[in-house]
Amino acid sequence: MNSTRRASASLALSAAALIVAGIASAETFVAVKGERVNLRAAPAAEAEVVGQVSAPDRLVLQGSLADPWVKVTPPDSLDLWIFAELVTDGKVNVNKAQVRAGAGLNYHAVGQLQQGDAVEVRGKVGDWLKIAPFPTAAVWVTNSYVEACAPPSPPTPEPAQAAPAPAPEPPAPEPPAPVASLVLQAPTPAEQSPAPPPPLDDMIVPAAADPVASGARSSSATDRPGIPAAAQARQTSRPARRSLFGDSEDAATVGPAKVPASRLRDNAEQAIAGAYSGILALAPTGAHPTRFRLVVFTVSGQPQTVCYVLGNNRQLDSLKGSTFTIEGAVYWFKDTDLPTVFAQNILRHQGR
Repeated sequence: MNSTRRASASLALSAAALIVAGIASAETFVAVKGERVNLRAAPAAEAEVVGQVSAPDRLVLQGSLADPWVKVTPPDSLDLWIFAELVTDGKVNVNKAQVRAGAGLNYHAVGQLQQGDAVEVRGKVGDWLKIAPFPTAAVWVTNSYVEACAPPSPPTPEPAQAAPAPAPEPPAPEPPAPVASLVLQAPTPAEQSPAPPPPLDDMIVPAAADPVASGARSSSATDRPGIPAAAQARQTSRPARRSLFGDSEDAATVGPAKVPASRLRDNAEQAIAGAYSGILALAPTGAHPTRFRLVVFTVSGQPQTVCYVLGNNRQLDSLKGSTFTIEGAVYWFKDTDLPTVFAQNILRHQGR
């Protein structure tokens, strides 16, 4: 009876092993042929780089090797990003959540998760969570850097280690020699110590004096001999001041942002104080004269524009991806149904 049970259990284990092997063999692998090969977020040379791989790395193939750009599963060494509010207790809390190549809406989506899907969180930057890749995510590599290969071999189980041999017993201590057999020897005179090296101070070369620390004044254009004063003078005239839109003509402008009146609606009240909240992100190219917008996420996880933002482009670019309330003068531009706020006061939300 026992032998029958053992045989049944052995057959069950063999069947399970065959099923696992069949699933593993269903995946097609490609081998990387170069060093530091870029994996991109889209099948285009201008798409952002998500990470790099090198030979002999192997990747799971999702597309076709015949295509110029090959679609593969991102390896575990890569990091992907998801908006933090779409995850609760390590699980997606909306119907569909986009996973992106970077911490911002301006990065390409490289995958999508469904409500209840678990995510492995690796860190957080601003309003974005850094997560581990998942099997349905995809990145792209040029076909000249990969080739078909066999799947990796399963790891070989380590052999069981033999029990360590018992430690040998220490030998019995030898009896001490009798006192009478000791021979007293005169102490050997100490060897003469070598002469000490010269003091370290004698070998230090003093550094050149710092012209600033020693009070020396760096030479300016007016101190250089042989150069006429007229040639040393610098031009101080400034170019004509331009508006935030680059307009240099003396056109009529409206409000503190000096928006040309020709760009605004005639039937709307302009430059009235207002405030809007959302995540600061880049606006789609050509959608609006400004580069930035505030967005919120819908229940389905899609970004929805709240308003456009006008201000210092360098400052706004450094703040992308975080949640703010932006206060300032509100404008209504032609060819758009949404307001544009001139950023005069930017308030970051706590913990965002």
